[in-house]
Amino acid sequence: PFGPATPPPAHSLRLAPAPPTRLPRRTVPLAAAGPGSWEAPSPLWEITAESSWNEALGPDGLRDEGASVWHSYYTKKDCWLVFDLAVLLAVSGFRTKRPVSWGHSAFKSFQFQWSSYARGPWVTVYEGWGEDQVCCDFQTFEFDPQAAQYWRLWMNDNWGYDYGITLDYVELRLAEVTGCEPNPCDHGVCTEDGAGRYTCACHPGWTGPNCNQGQVCWTVMPGLWIAGYNMEPCVGYHACGVWDPRYDTYQKCRALCEQTAGCVGIEYGNG
Repeated sequence: PFGPATPPPAHSLRLAPAPPTRLPRRTVPLAAAGPGSWEAPSPLWEITAESSWNEALGPDGLRDEGASVWHSYYTKKDCWLVFDLAVLLAVSGFRTKRPVSWGHSAFKSFQFQWSSYARGPWVTVYEGWGEDQVCCDFQTFEFDPQAAQYWRLWMNDNWGYDYGITLDYVELRLAEVTGCEPNPCDHGVCTEDGAGRYTCACHPGWTGPNCNQGQVCWTVMPGLWIAGYNMEPCVGYHACGVWDPRYDTYQKCRALCEQTAGCVGIEYGNG
């Protein structure tokens, strides 16, 4: 849906392409501005449809780090610019400011798209027409904070005699994302990295990604016969199976982990 795989030959253009204008490539993604901030350089990008095919790609054949042009090409009826806005934070809103085509052609439409993979599939979360568009009243687009997210603008010009689009600037509003609210660590301390990913530092006796698994612990004491099937999850205790001559069943007893010299505080039961 995004046009040919290669740019058209030069003779198909009504006018000779203008020399490309190269702005320094961004080395920091838009998201680096931090939660709640606006990125509004002017212009943000300026590139011709033909020169964009020579944009350097990374070794994986995708895009360089930071915000960069993904595709831009010319057809007889339309010009497209597609910008890769790879971010790891949720986007709560965005706006475009005066996206105008060289040659004063009409600006037709744009789409704000999302994908969990760098090459798609892409899902349109907002489509606008004309200039000075503000998306979605800063409604947060939900996503899985454990996975990288990719956002992009797909811009379309409906005048067929031009070779590119100049976008004055785009503003992105970033939602403050934390993986620690609500606290996912049942018995531990939660820390997060600013991109919604969290880790749990578990309290003693607890294990698992969310500190919700009790340790299986043992104590072997003189005179007690340990029954493997009497092992039970416990926190702060040793679990042991005991044969009591008063019963024809195996009994369970517990002793505080700190009291390893003997089975202290035995609780008998028909277990």
